[in-house]
Amino acid sequence: MPLEQSRNSPVRNFLQKPVDNLASFLVKKFPDLTADHITYAGTTLAALGALLRAVSEGLGQDYS
Repeated sequence: MPLEQSRNSPVRNFLQKPVDNLASFLVKKFPDLTADHITYAGTTLAALGALLRAVSEGLGQDYS
């Protein structure tokens, strides 16, 4: 299917330029950065968020 016929959501179209700018910045700032580094960072942040949520619920706090 040609790109012109794709059904991208308006959110994707809205976020494309900021995401491209962020990617360009990261490539310039960290030339050795790979997709694996981004995946590891995202996985680590998600795990830390889940841990923080579990600990806060265990202490009776609700920060959501």
